[in-house]
Amino acid sequence: MLLRHWIRFFVVAAALLPFSTMAQEATKPIADNPASRPRAVNALPGTGALYPAIFANMELLNDSVKLGKGDRINFRVLEDEEDPKSLVVTDAGEIEVPYSGLVQAADKSCRQLAREIKELLQKDLYYQATVIISIDTVSKTRLIGKVYVTGDVKMPITLDLIDGETNTVTSVLLKAGGLGAWGDQKKVQLVRRDASGGKRTIILDVEKIWQKGATDQDIVLQAEDHIFVPTRVIRF
Repeated sequence: MLLRHWIRFFVVAAALLPFSTMAQEATKPIADNPASRPRAVNALPGTGALYPAIFANMELLNDSVKLGKGDRINFRVLEDEEDPKSLVVTDAGEIEVPYSGLVQAADKSCRQLAREIKELLQKDLYYQATVIISIDTVSKTRLIGKVYVTGDVKMPITLDLIDGETNTVTSVLLKAGGLGAWGDQKKVQLVRRDASGGKRTIILDVEKIWQKGATDQDIVLQAEDHIFVPTRVIRF
């Protein structure tokens, strides 16, 4: 009789085991279930951490600032699953790329350089090479001054001007996050020093430049320019 009781117990327990396992899986946190993770998120090579897939898109690398002698860049091939390497542009305008040797970098943007190195690596060494390059620091010899953005903007900033890079009033306003909720787009002030050391104020209708495409009215910035966005008197 007792033996029959234990046999019945084990049969019932075995039958309920799959349901118990399913219940445990259902109560697991979402992060423990790889299938439930967003498809726009991948594992960061070598760490198991998560990162947005956007970081692996070479087309989003900086394409406006040209590299110069003395600049320090961060270099990484995602498929290597290694930490970024710090490389310096030599006086000859080159960088020492792992497995490829010297590559001309001066006067090229991060995106241009990444594309060239990608092709070099995929010739003999890699089936697929995702090359990520970003500027760490710009050589002080290439800095020609600063510009300042204050007033009703989302993020007041001080911006370094780099020799060979073109910055306009509107492009720098975008770097400041754009105008604040009550910033007066029609009366943006550019304060500039003249040759005698005095100051003059130029009023720009940024709304016209942005909405009507009047790019000819945008102004290229010079060292020590100060952009000030006033707040609208009438708010509606």
